[in-house]
Amino acid sequence: MTDDATDQEPAPVESVPVAVTWRDWLPAGTATPADDELITRGELLARLKDVGVELTPRTLQTWEQLGIMPRPTRRWHNGANRSFYPAWVVYIGRLADSLKTYGAPIEGIRERIRRMVPRAMREAEIWSKVLGDHRLDGPLGEMAEQFELAAGESLASIEVRLTLPDGQVWGSYTLNLPAPHEAPRDDVRAK
Repeated sequence: MTDDATDQEPAPVESVPVAVTWRDWLPAGTATPADDELITRGELLARLKDVGVELTPRTLQTWEQLGIMPRPTRRWHNGANRSFYPAWVVYIGRLADSLKTYGAPIEGIRERIRRMVPRAMREAEIWSKVLGDHRLDGPLGEMAEQFELAAGESLASIEVRLTLPDGQVWGSYTLNLPAPHEAPRDDVRAK
């Protein structure tokens, strides 16, 4: 007698066609980002790591094949054919990682992620505006100095969380502060 649970193989998950890229994920009427606004695969993996998502290049490719991350566009750049993504793909990766961590099935992730593209695009746009002109750096640096004066301790970083009314964290901004003996650094990241 055989055990039915061990005899059954998991149903295969269909791969997304190679020709489908992040451009196909754009909502109707959305402008395509300019080439100078795109990031490479290496930059995407580094930014994902900055927001707490550690993916290997192979895992990223697998997620692309499964349709839970958009495939890149490719073009000739600096003497080689390279993969490029818009910055909002970082937020798609973070959302996909969260869904996967909580046990969502691949099909469910694929469907939800495609619906979340407008949100990822808004997050990327907001963070690029806030980080691009460093609006928060001065006030947060002053807050760190006040803390140091009051507590006699220096801070390593300050994190600001943006929370929705239901308690869900929409995003966060981290300003890494220099150690007391270091010169100021321009090292910030958004989650």
